[in-house]
Amino acid sequence: AFSKSTLVKKLNANDIRGAADQFDVWVNAGGKRMQGLVNRRAKEKEVFLR
Repeated sequence: AFSKSTLVKKLNANDIRGAADQFDVWVNAGGKRMQGLVNRRAKEKEVFLR
C-alpha cells in the first residue's frame, strides 16, 4: 500500500510539504483511528520536515 501511496508520489515529485501532510493520513489500524499512531505520525512529520 505504501509504495503506491500519495505520500510516495508527492515525495517523488519533490513536493516535500505535500508529502509531509500525508503523514496525517497514515493513522489507522484495523480500520480505526489510533491515537498512538496520530501521536507517532506527528513526531515523524516533525522529524521529516527538519
